[in-house]
Amino acid sequence: MTDSVNMSETEALLKGQVRPVYSGSLNPVAQDPSRSIAESEYLVRKSKEDFDQPGIPVFRAIFVVMNAAMGAGILNFPQAFAKAGGVQSGMLIQLVMLSFIIGSFVILAYCADKSGAQNYQDIVRDILGVKFYFLTQICVLLYMIGTGIAYLILIADQLEKVGEAISSEHHWYLDRKFLLSFVAVVFILPLCLPKHLGILSYTSTLGSLGVAYICFVAIFKYFRGTYRATEFQEHVERPWTQLFTVIPTICFGYQVHVQAVSVYAELRRPTLPRFTIVCFMAMMLCCTSYSLTACFAYLTFGQKVKGDILLNYDPNDTLANVARVALALVIFSSYATVCFCGRASLDGLWLSCWRMSLRDAEQHAKHRRIIITVAWVLGTLLLALFVSAIDYVISIIGGLAAVFILLLPGLCLVVEVLRYHHLTSFKWIQLIIGLIFVFVGTFLFGESEVLAIMEDLTRKNLY
Repeated sequence: MTDSVNMSETEALLKGQVRPVYSGSLNPVAQDPSRSIAESEYLVRKSKEDFDQPGIPVFRAIFVVMNAAMGAGILNFPQAFAKAGGVQSGMLIQLVMLSFIIGSFVILAYCADKSGAQNYQDIVRDILGVKFYFLTQICVLLYMIGTGIAYLILIADQLEKVGEAISSEHHWYLDRKFLLSFVAVVFILPLCLPKHLGILSYTSTLGSLGVAYICFVAIFKYFRGTYRATEFQEHVERPWTQLFTVIPTICFGYQVHVQAVSVYAELRRPTLPRFTIVCFMAMMLCCTSYSLTACFAYLTFGQKVKGDILLNYDPNDTLANVARVALALVIFSSYATVCFCGRASLDGLWLSCWRMSLRDAEQHAKHRRIIITVAWVLGTLLLALFVSAIDYVISIIGGLAAVFILLLPGLCLVVEVLRYHHLTSFKWIQLIIGLIFVFVGTFLFGESEVLAIMEDLTRKNLY
């Protein structure tokens, strides 16, 4: 953190370093209740007295970030490798994108440290202005809704296969729609209701064991040879343009940047080096899990690999069924993290549109949080019951992930650097890096969305 950590909030305000705003709790010293939400920004810098207060420790924060990213990505990566033409091409594209992804985390942490923002959207508001803030809120809302739907579809896929293993006959209590509805209301909704992410640090730590087990199943089944493809090609020549169809899956699998800023705000002793460690370790764990699962699953099934790799295994396969249950447990935490960010985005739009004062916003915060959470879970559940395949959802929202990973962080870095009247050599390097992020993010977003829409219109089987 910057020097304002070592001063009181009042001193920071007097120095003009931070402007007050509603951030879920009303600070009577630092905030003016008469100001509307749209006119203010979040205050998250901690005073000297609060800096060492309990928060999410680094090792649990790593698993929160990892679980938030993991979700459906671990099952969709094998198909991405198949689209890329094989393991070598898939790994190369993943490593290139990973360099941008980790760099984006550092940019966001740098900007959050400068602005004192509590979530991704407020970094945009402080640096790029109110118009970009509203646009980002809408994009985050759409992305989180799509991600929530993808997670619920994935849970339904796993529960359906487990139900088939339990009984070959049709029973209402083993129906896909009933199982998904039951799990969403009984297990997922309670995880989404808490105000803070702290509770998810415990479930995410346990969820990491589920991820490790899924990797084990993919490796074990490959060496066991039960599902070995009859006509396997280690490398398939693909047109270079088709390699771009892989990028939405990679972006979706690693897009945790929106959620990560919220983790940074709740991190114990939130400093840039500590947050960099959290993000780097989380991405390395994700990369290892994705790579192992994708490589061995692709080597097992070849070009016949499905968008959900567990669907390639027989319904009566015991190890695969345990992996399906483990994955469902992992996604519980992933969905709750997505709901947390989506709820913050929807809440911010609501408060800004109605121009509520800080006092009014704080007064009804609890009721508003419960109503939004229940509506969020039920709404995404309803949509997930009627969308049939997860890979179409990912192809659409994966391109939008490039906006959060590359485009907006690059814009924030460029604008932040241009605030300085005199640019040093280091600032010029930052400016060039920011411009590269903006260019690559814009290109990948436009290209991915066009390809996804063309593919969906060609197949005409989204529902």
